[in-house]
Amino acid sequence: MAASYIVASGSVELTSANNEIMVNIGGSSELMSLPVGVKYWTGLQDSTNLLKALADAIEAHSTSPTVTMSPLIYVENPDTPKVGVNIGCSASFQLLWEDATTTLDGSFFGFNVDTVISANNSSDSDTKGVWVADQPIGREEKGPLEINTDQHRAMDGRVFTFNRGSKMTSHAFFFDFISPQITLELTKNQTAGLSGERRTFESFWTYVSDGKPMRVHKGVAAGSTMAVASYGTFDADSYVGEWIMEEDTINVFAPSRYSAGLELYAFPLTLRKKV
Repeated sequence: MAASYIVASGSVELTSANNEIMVNIGGSSELMSLPVGVKYWTGLQDSTNLLKALADAIEAHSTSPTVTMSPLIYVENPDTPKVGVNIGCSASFQLLWEDATTTLDGSFFGFNVDTVISANNSSDSDTKGVWVADQPIGREEKGPLEINTDQHRAMDGRVFTFNRGSKMTSHAFFFDFISPQITLELTKNQTAGLSGERRTFESFWTYVSDGKPMRVHKGVAAGSTMAVASYGTFDADSYVGEWIMEEDTINVFAPSRYSAGLELYAFPLTLRKKV
């Protein structure tokens, strides 16, 4: 049976201040705009898909190119950007991430510098805001865990009801033998030359710790390569939903080392349903 790995992508909010990229095709450089709104690196090929938004922006170039997006996700492979994308185009193109007029953050697509002029360009680093565990799911606990948020207080013979929020459900994944060099800690990561710090859980947690919603998928890997379709889509059955990590769930994330000298950890990933 193929192993399932967790893929979590934090939301990216595009506004008129951060949604433009200079694209060069056939010697013609044009400033292209992505639609504003909340996007995700993974999900359906709809208005919330970040990769589709970039593809549509490139295709809006006056040369009318055709663009394909092929996501790349690797597990147990410290020498390759863990999450990235190969962008194919019907004409040689160049994405000018370093251009002064570009406001779109290339790190959300795994790019740090301008691409070369080519019909295919792949990420040169890991993607910001996406986390993949380097080991399969060891155990999974599903909700719903409904929390009663109504509080009742009696005063002068009357009962007052106070609502402290929405009812929530939880979902937890447990991992064994996690490598801190690849997955957990920035200080232990050994692949900084590939911007590998973005693949650590610490980096991902820093990105989503302000309550950003995140999409969670259970992707299947064959060897070191994960099966993922164009535009970061997975099989419908793999979609776990949209979740939020906040301080009341992060407190159980402390890894527990198996034994002295053995730098492998087990830790739970506990999520709260986005409401």
